[in-house]
Amino acid sequence: MGSGETTQSLKTLYKKNLKNLPKGNLTSLYLTVPFEFQENYHELCEKGCKFFYDAFRLNMQCLGFAGNSNDENAKGIFASRLLESDFIFSGPGSPTYALKRFKEFQLGDILAEKIKTSSLWLAFSSAALITLGTFSLPVYEIYKVGHEPYWEQGINFLGTIFGQKIVVVPHFNNKEGGTHDTSCCYVGRRRFNLLLEQLDPSVLVIGIDEHTGLNIDLLSQNCEIYGKGSVSLIRDGKEISLNTSEAISLTELLNFNLPSSNTNSETTIFSLNDSTDLISNKTGQNFDELYLKFLDSKNSRDLEYIASLVTQATELLLGDHHNEFSNELYKIKFKSMILSLAEIALSSTSQALQTNKSLLDLLMSLRDKLRRQKQYELSDYLRLSLNKIGIQVNDTLNGSTWSF
Repeated sequence: MGSGETTQSLKTLYKKNLKNLPKGNLTSLYLTVPFEFQENYHELCEKGCKFFYDAFRLNMQCLGFAGNSNDENAKGIFASRLLESDFIFSGPGSPTYALKRFKEFQLGDILAEKIKTSSLWLAFSSAALITLGTFSLPVYEIYKVGHEPYWEQGINFLGTIFGQKIVVVPHFNNKEGGTHDTSCCYVGRRRFNLLLEQLDPSVLVIGIDEHTGLNIDLLSQNCEIYGKGSVSLIRDGKEISLNTSEAISLTELLNFNLPSSNTNSETTIFSLNDSTDLISNKTGQNFDELYLKFLDSKNSRDLEYIASLVTQATELLLGDHHNEFSNELYKIKFKSMILSLAEIALSSTSQALQTNKSLLDLLMSLRDKLRRQKQYELSDYLRLSLNKIGIQVNDTLNGSTWSF
Protein backbone atom coordinates (compact mmCIF):
# COMPACT_ATOMS: atom_id res chain seq x y z
CA MET A 1 0.00 0.00 0.00
CA GLY A 2 1.26 3.44 -0.91
CA SER A 3 -0.39 5.04 2.15
CA GLY A 4 -3.84 5.22 3.72
CA GLU A 5 -3.32 1.86 5.37
CA THR A 6 -5.65 2.68 8.29
CA THR A 7 -8.31 4.64 6.42
CA GLN A 8 -11.63 3.82 4.79
CA SER A 9 -10.11 3.90 1.29
CA LEU A 10 -8.53 0.45 1.56
CA LYS A 11 -11.09 -1.43 3.66
CA THR A 12 -12.22 -3.43 0.63
CA LEU A 13 -8.67 -4.72 0.19
CA TYR A 14 -8.51 -5.90 3.80
CA LYS A 15 -11.93 -7.58 3.64
CA LYS A 16 -11.04 -9.50 0.50
CA ASN A 17 -7.92 -10.98 2.06
CA LEU A 18 -9.41 -11.67 5.47
CA LYS A 19 -11.97 -13.94 3.79
CA ASN A 20 -9.15 -16.11 2.46
CA LEU A 21 -7.44 -16.65 5.82
CA PRO A 22 -8.14 -19.71 7.99
CA LYS A 23 -11.35 -19.51 9.98
CA GLY A 24 -11.24 -19.24 13.76
CA ASN A 25 -8.86 -17.29 15.98
CA LEU A 26 -6.33 -15.52 13.81
CA THR A 27 -2.90 -14.57 15.10
CA SER A 28 -2.57 -10.99 13.85
CA LEU A 29 0.64 -9.00 14.33
CA TYR A 30 1.26 -5.29 14.11
CA LEU A 31 4.97 -5.12 13.27
CA THR A 32 5.85 -1.79 14.88
CA VAL A 33 9.60 -1.73 14.20
CA PRO A 34 9.52 1.21 11.72
CA PHE A 35 8.38 3.64 14.45
CA GLU A 36 9.47 1.94 17.67
CA PHE A 37 12.05 4.68 18.34
CA GLN A 38 9.41 7.45 18.47
CA GLU A 39 8.38 9.06 21.75
CA ASN A 40 4.69 8.51 20.93
CA TYR A 41 5.23 4.80 20.19
CA HIS A 42 2.49 3.55 22.52
CA GLU A 43 0.01 6.10 21.21
CA LEU A 44 0.65 4.97 17.63
CA CYS A 45 0.32 1.30 18.61
CA GLU A 46 -3.00 1.98 20.29
CA LYS A 47 -4.29 3.93 17.30
CA GLY A 48 -3.36 1.20 14.83
CA CYS A 49 -4.81 -1.60 16.94
CA LYS A 50 -8.04 0.37 17.40
CA PHE A 51 -8.47 0.69 13.62
CA PHE A 52 -8.15 -3.05 13.02
CA TYR A 53 -10.47 -3.92 15.89
CA ASP A 54 -13.15 -1.38 15.03
CA ALA A 55 -13.07 -2.18 11.31
CA PHE A 56 -12.54 -5.96 11.31
CA ARG A 57 -12.69 -7.14 14.95
CA LEU A 58 -9.04 -8.17 14.75
CA ASN A 59 -7.09 -8.30 18.01
CA MET A 60 -3.70 -7.11 16.85
CA GLN A 61 -0.59 -7.91 18.89
CA CYS A 62 2.14 -5.28 18.67
CA LEU A 63 5.59 -6.68 17.93
CA GLY A 64 8.69 -4.52 18.08
CA PHE A 65 12.40 -5.21 18.49
CA ALA A 66 13.93 -2.31 20.36
CA GLY A 67 16.37 -4.53 22.25
CA ASN A 68 19.94 -5.61 21.61
CA SER A 69 20.26 -7.33 18.24
CA ASN A 70 22.83 -9.70 19.80
CA ASP A 71 20.25 -11.00 22.29
CA GLU A 72 19.58 -14.46 20.87
CA ASN A 73 16.66 -15.06 23.22
CA ALA A 74 14.93 -11.86 22.09
CA LYS A 75 15.57 -12.72 18.46
CA GLY A 76 14.13 -16.17 19.04
CA ILE A 77 10.97 -14.71 20.55
CA PHE A 78 10.65 -12.32 17.63
CA ALA A 79 11.08 -15.07 15.02
CA SER A 80 8.69 -17.37 16.83
CA ARG A 81 5.95 -14.74 16.88
CA LEU A 82 6.37 -14.11 13.17
CA LEU A 83 6.36 -17.79 12.22
CA GLU A 84 3.15 -18.41 14.19
CA SER A 85 1.19 -15.53 12.68
CA ASP A 86 -1.62 -15.55 10.10
CA PHE A 87 -1.63 -11.82 9.31
CA ILE A 88 1.25 -9.34 9.60
CA PHE A 89 0.78 -5.61 9.12
CA SER A 90 3.53 -2.96 9.11
CA GLY A 91 3.49 0.61 7.92
CA PRO A 92 4.81 4.15 8.47
CA GLY A 93 8.00 5.19 10.22
CA SER A 94 11.61 5.50 9.16
CA PRO A 95 12.57 3.29 6.18
CA THR A 96 16.27 3.36 7.05
CA TYR A 97 15.75 2.51 10.71
CA ALA A 98 13.32 -0.28 9.83
CA LEU A 99 15.72 -1.62 7.21
CA LYS A 100 18.60 -1.81 9.69
CA ARG A 101 16.53 -3.64 12.27
CA PHE A 102 14.87 -5.98 9.74
CA LYS A 103 18.30 -7.03 8.47
CA GLU A 104 19.54 -7.72 12.00
CA PHE A 105 16.92 -10.37 12.63
CA GLN A 106 16.59 -11.67 9.06
CA LEU A 107 13.01 -10.61 8.49
CA GLY A 108 13.13 -11.30 4.75
CA ASP A 109 14.22 -14.92 5.25
CA ILE A 110 11.67 -15.50 8.03
CA LEU A 111 8.77 -14.14 5.95
CA ALA A 112 9.82 -16.16 2.91
CA GLU A 113 10.00 -19.31 5.03
CA LYS A 114 6.57 -18.61 6.53
CA ILE A 115 4.95 -18.09 3.15
CA LYS A 116 6.59 -21.23 1.82
CA THR A 117 5.23 -23.51 4.54
CA SER A 118 1.79 -22.08 5.42
CA SER A 119 -0.79 -19.42 4.64
CA LEU A 120 0.12 -15.83 5.48
CA TRP A 121 -1.22 -12.43 4.52
CA LEU A 122 1.31 -9.62 4.54
CA ALA A 123 0.02 -6.04 4.43
CA PHE A 124 2.98 -3.66 4.22
CA SER A 125 2.74 0.04 3.58
CA SER A 126 4.86 3.19 3.41
CA ALA A 127 8.23 2.84 5.21
CA ALA A 128 7.86 -0.89 5.87
CA LEU A 129 7.02 -1.52 2.21
CA ILE A 130 10.19 0.25 1.03
CA THR A 131 12.38 -2.26 2.88
CA LEU A 132 11.03 -5.33 1.04
CA GLY A 133 12.81 -4.67 -2.25
CA THR A 134 16.24 -5.55 -3.55
CA PHE A 135 17.07 -1.87 -3.06
CA SER A 136 15.40 0.57 -0.69
CA LEU A 137 14.88 4.31 -0.99
CA PRO A 138 16.43 6.28 1.93
CA VAL A 139 13.70 8.92 1.85
CA TYR A 140 14.65 11.11 4.80
CA GLU A 141 18.37 11.06 4.03
CA ILE A 142 17.67 12.46 0.56
CA TYR A 143 14.62 14.65 1.21
CA LYS A 144 15.46 16.04 4.67
CA VAL A 145 19.21 15.58 5.22
CA GLY A 146 20.31 16.54 1.72
CA HIS A 147 22.26 13.47 0.65
CA GLU A 148 22.77 12.95 -3.05
CA PRO A 149 20.33 10.37 -4.47
CA TYR A 150 21.40 6.80 -3.66
CA TRP A 151 19.92 3.38 -2.84
CA GLU A 152 20.30 1.23 0.25
CA GLN A 153 20.43 -2.56 -0.02
CA GLY A 154 16.97 -3.85 0.89
CA ILE A 155 16.06 -7.09 2.66
CA ASN A 156 15.20 -8.51 -0.80
CA PHE A 157 12.09 -10.38 0.34
CA LEU A 158 10.43 -9.71 -3.02
CA GLY A 159 13.54 -10.85 -4.87
CA THR A 160 13.53 -14.11 -2.93
CA ILE A 161 9.88 -14.71 -3.73
CA PHE A 162 9.85 -13.72 -7.39
CA GLY A 163 13.38 -14.33 -8.60
CA GLN A 164 13.89 -10.77 -9.85
CA LYS A 165 15.42 -7.52 -8.65
CA ILE A 166 12.47 -5.40 -7.52
CA VAL A 167 12.14 -1.94 -5.97
CA VAL A 168 8.90 -0.64 -4.43
CA VAL A 169 8.20 3.09 -4.02
CA PRO A 170 5.11 4.17 -2.01
CA HIS A 171 3.63 7.69 -1.90
CA PHE A 172 4.28 7.75 -5.64
CA ASN A 173 1.82 10.60 -6.38
CA ASN A 174 2.51 12.66 -3.26
CA LYS A 175 1.67 16.37 -3.62
CA GLU A 176 2.39 17.71 -0.14
CA GLY A 177 5.13 19.98 -1.51
CA GLY A 178 2.60 22.30 -3.12
CA THR A 179 4.97 24.59 -5.01
CA HIS A 180 7.71 21.96 -5.29
CA ASP A 181 7.62 18.36 -6.52
CA THR A 182 7.29 15.73 -3.78
CA SER A 183 6.10 12.88 -5.96
CA CYS A 184 8.01 9.58 -6.03
CA CYS A 185 7.96 9.30 -2.23
CA TYR A 186 8.93 12.94 -1.55
CA VAL A 187 12.21 12.97 -3.50
CA GLY A 188 10.57 14.45 -6.62
CA ARG A 189 10.75 13.26 -10.22
CA ARG A 190 14.08 14.95 -10.98
CA ARG A 191 15.96 13.14 -8.23
CA PHE A 192 13.96 9.99 -8.86
CA ASN A 193 15.19 9.95 -12.47
CA LEU A 194 18.76 10.13 -11.14
CA LEU A 195 17.96 7.16 -8.91
CA LEU A 196 16.57 5.20 -11.86
CA GLU A 197 19.82 5.76 -13.76
CA GLN A 198 21.70 4.01 -10.94
CA LEU A 199 19.67 0.82 -11.35
CA ASP A 200 20.44 -2.06 -13.68
CA PRO A 201 17.97 -2.02 -16.64
CA SER A 202 16.55 -5.37 -15.47
CA VAL A 203 15.27 -3.94 -12.16
CA LEU A 204 11.48 -3.68 -11.94
CA VAL A 205 10.31 -0.54 -10.11
CA ILE A 206 6.77 -0.57 -8.71
CA GLY A 207 5.36 2.82 -7.73
CA ILE A 208 2.20 2.79 -5.61
CA ASP A 209 0.10 5.93 -5.22
CA GLU A 210 -1.22 7.12 -1.88
CA HIS A 211 -4.43 5.49 -0.62
CA THR A 212 -3.79 2.71 -3.13
CA GLY A 213 -2.98 -0.97 -2.74
CA LEU A 214 -1.52 -3.60 -5.03
CA ASN A 215 -2.85 -7.01 -4.01
CA ILE A 216 -0.70 -9.97 -5.12
CA ASP A 217 -2.30 -13.39 -4.70
CA LEU A 218 0.35 -16.11 -4.91
CA LEU A 219 -2.25 -18.88 -5.21
CA SER A 220 -4.23 -17.45 -8.13
CA GLN A 221 -1.14 -15.68 -9.54
CA ASN A 222 -3.26 -12.57 -10.06
CA CYS A 223 -2.72 -8.92 -9.09
CA GLU A 224 -5.46 -6.37 -8.41
CA ILE A 225 -5.40 -2.66 -7.62
CA TYR A 226 -7.56 -1.11 -4.90
CA GLY A 227 -8.12 2.39 -3.58
CA LYS A 228 -8.00 5.87 -5.08
CA GLY A 229 -4.90 5.97 -7.27
CA SER A 230 -2.83 3.88 -9.63
CA VAL A 231 0.20 1.59 -9.69
CA SER A 232 3.15 2.43 -11.97
CA LEU A 233 5.50 -0.15 -13.48
CA ILE A 234 8.92 1.11 -14.60
CA ARG A 235 11.70 -0.82 -16.25
CA ASP A 236 14.52 0.16 -18.60
CA GLY A 237 13.05 3.55 -19.51
CA LYS A 238 9.47 2.40 -20.06
CA GLU A 239 6.64 3.29 -17.68
CA ILE A 240 2.94 2.39 -17.57
CA SER A 241 0.15 3.09 -15.07
CA LEU A 242 -2.50 0.61 -13.93
CA ASN A 243 -5.69 2.10 -12.54
CA THR A 244 -7.91 1.05 -9.67
CA SER A 245 -10.01 -2.06 -10.38
CA GLU A 246 -7.58 -3.16 -13.10
CA ALA A 247 -6.27 -6.70 -12.90
CA ILE A 248 -3.06 -8.12 -14.27
CA SER A 249 -1.53 -11.56 -13.95
CA LEU A 250 1.56 -11.93 -11.81
CA THR A 251 3.43 -13.20 -14.86
CA GLU A 252 2.49 -10.08 -16.84
CA LEU A 253 3.60 -7.85 -13.99
CA LEU A 254 6.98 -9.55 -13.59
CA ASN A 255 7.56 -9.74 -17.35
CA PHE A 256 6.85 -6.05 -17.92
CA ASN A 257 9.35 -4.68 -20.47
CA LEU A 258 11.69 -7.63 -20.08
CA PRO A 259 13.57 -8.68 -23.23
CA SER A 260 11.67 -11.54 -24.86
CA SER A 261 14.60 -13.88 -24.19
CA ASN A 262 14.18 -13.34 -20.43
CA THR A 263 10.41 -13.59 -20.11
CA ASN A 264 8.71 -16.58 -18.54
CA SER A 265 5.31 -17.92 -19.45
CA GLU A 266 4.95 -19.15 -15.89
CA THR A 267 6.11 -17.53 -12.65
CA THR A 268 8.35 -19.66 -10.46
CA ILE A 269 8.27 -18.80 -6.78
CA PHE A 270 11.45 -19.18 -4.66
CA SER A 271 13.75 -19.57 -7.64
CA LEU A 272 16.24 -16.75 -7.09
CA ASN A 273 19.17 -19.05 -6.48
CA ASP A 274 20.09 -22.31 -4.83
CA SER A 275 20.51 -20.77 -1.39
CA THR A 276 16.90 -19.61 -1.33
CA ASP A 277 15.50 -22.95 -2.48
CA LEU A 278 14.93 -23.86 1.12
CA ILE A 279 13.17 -27.20 0.58
CA SER A 280 15.45 -28.84 -1.94
CA ASN A 281 15.82 -32.19 -0.19
CA LYS A 282 13.83 -34.78 1.72
CA THR A 283 15.26 -33.72 5.04
CA GLY A 284 13.92 -30.21 4.62
CA GLN A 285 10.47 -31.49 3.66
CA ASN A 286 10.34 -33.83 6.66
CA PHE A 287 11.49 -31.07 9.00
CA ASP A 288 8.78 -28.73 7.78
CA GLU A 289 6.17 -31.45 8.30
CA LEU A 290 7.34 -31.82 11.89
CA TYR A 291 7.33 -28.07 12.36
CA LEU A 292 3.73 -27.78 11.15
CA LYS A 293 2.71 -30.60 13.52
CA PHE A 294 4.45 -28.69 16.29
CA LEU A 295 2.48 -25.51 15.53
CA ASP A 296 -0.80 -27.46 15.41
CA SER A 297 -0.07 -29.16 18.74
CA LYS A 298 0.84 -26.07 20.76
CA ASN A 299 -2.71 -25.44 21.94
CA SER A 300 -2.93 -28.97 23.30
CA ARG A 301 -0.33 -28.09 25.98
CA ASP A 302 0.83 -31.74 25.80
CA LEU A 303 4.42 -31.22 26.94
CA GLU A 304 5.61 -34.76 26.30
CA TYR A 305 4.25 -34.91 22.74
CA ILE A 306 5.53 -31.44 21.90
CA ALA A 307 8.97 -32.30 23.28
CA SER A 308 9.01 -35.48 21.22
CA LEU A 309 8.46 -33.40 18.07
CA VAL A 310 11.40 -31.17 19.03
CA THR A 311 13.54 -34.28 19.56
CA GLN A 312 12.49 -35.77 16.23
CA ALA A 313 13.38 -32.52 14.50
CA THR A 314 16.79 -32.51 16.16
CA GLU A 315 17.56 -36.10 15.21
CA LEU A 316 16.36 -35.51 11.68
CA LEU A 317 18.61 -32.51 11.10
CA LEU A 318 21.63 -33.92 12.91
CA GLY A 319 21.32 -37.21 11.06
CA ASP A 320 21.35 -35.59 7.62
CA HIS A 321 24.75 -35.50 5.94
CA HIS A 322 24.04 -31.99 4.64
CA ASN A 323 24.11 -30.75 8.27
CA GLU A 324 21.00 -28.63 7.89
CA PHE A 325 21.73 -26.79 11.15
CA SER A 326 24.19 -24.73 9.12
CA ASN A 327 21.13 -23.14 7.49
CA GLU A 328 20.13 -20.05 9.48
CA LEU A 329 16.43 -20.51 8.75
CA TYR A 330 16.41 -24.00 10.20
CA LYS A 331 18.11 -22.56 13.28
CA ILE A 332 15.44 -19.87 13.56
CA LYS A 333 12.61 -22.39 13.33
CA PHE A 334 14.29 -24.81 15.72
CA LYS A 335 14.86 -22.03 18.26
CA SER A 336 11.21 -21.05 17.99
CA MET A 337 10.27 -24.67 18.82
CA ILE A 338 12.54 -24.68 21.89
CA LEU A 339 11.26 -21.32 23.05
CA SER A 340 7.61 -22.30 22.61
CA LEU A 341 8.24 -25.52 24.52
CA ALA A 342 9.75 -23.54 27.40
CA GLU A 343 6.84 -21.09 27.42
CA ILE A 344 4.31 -23.93 27.53
CA ALA A 345 6.26 -25.58 30.35
CA LEU A 346 6.41 -22.24 32.18
CA SER A 347 2.61 -22.03 32.13
CA SER A 348 2.36 -25.53 33.66
CA THR A 349 2.23 -26.05 37.40
CA SER A 350 5.45 -26.75 39.28
CA GLN A 351 4.04 -30.10 40.39
CA ALA A 352 3.26 -31.10 36.79
CA LEU A 353 6.81 -30.28 35.75
CA GLN A 354 8.36 -32.24 38.62
CA THR A 355 6.28 -35.33 37.87
CA ASN A 356 7.19 -35.18 34.19
CA LYS A 357 10.78 -36.28 34.69
CA SER A 358 10.78 -38.29 31.48
CA LEU A 359 10.28 -35.04 29.55
CA LEU A 360 13.29 -33.42 31.20
CA ASP A 361 15.44 -36.51 30.69
CA LEU A 362 14.46 -36.45 27.04
CA LEU A 363 15.51 -32.80 26.74
CA MET A 364 18.86 -33.53 28.40
CA SER A 365 19.43 -36.28 25.85
CA LEU A 366 18.57 -33.84 23.08
CA ARG A 367 21.04 -31.31 24.46
CA ASP A 368 23.80 -33.92 24.67
CA LYS A 369 23.26 -34.75 21.00
CA LEU A 370 23.57 -31.09 20.05
CA ARG A 371 26.79 -30.76 22.03
CA ARG A 372 28.30 -33.89 20.48
CA GLN A 373 27.64 -32.40 17.04
CA LYS A 374 29.25 -29.12 18.20
CA GLN A 375 25.97 -27.23 17.84
CA TYR A 376 26.88 -25.13 20.86
CA GLU A 377 24.74 -22.15 19.93
CA LEU A 378 21.63 -24.32 19.93
CA SER A 379 22.58 -26.35 23.01
CA ASP A 380 23.16 -23.10 24.92
CA TYR A 381 19.82 -21.79 23.70
CA LEU A 382 18.11 -24.91 25.06
CA ARG A 383 19.89 -24.49 28.40
CA LEU A 384 18.86 -20.83 28.68
CA SER A 385 15.27 -21.68 27.78
CA LEU A 386 15.17 -24.29 30.54
CA ASN A 387 16.76 -21.85 33.01
CA LYS A 388 13.90 -19.51 32.21
CA ILE A 389 11.38 -22.01 33.60
CA GLY A 390 13.39 -22.73 36.74
CA ILE A 391 15.39 -25.75 35.64
CA GLN A 392 19.14 -25.74 36.23
CA VAL A 393 21.22 -27.62 33.65
CA ASN A 394 24.60 -29.01 34.70
CA ASP A 395 27.15 -30.39 32.27
CA THR A 396 29.26 -33.35 33.41
CA LEU A 397 31.67 -35.76 31.74
CA ASN A 398 28.81 -38.22 31.50
CA GLY A 399 26.35 -35.79 29.96
CA SER A 400 23.84 -33.13 31.00
CA THR A 401 21.79 -33.38 34.19
CA TRP A 402 18.96 -31.24 35.50
CA SER A 403 17.64 -29.98 38.83
CA PHE A 404 14.95 -27.57 40.03
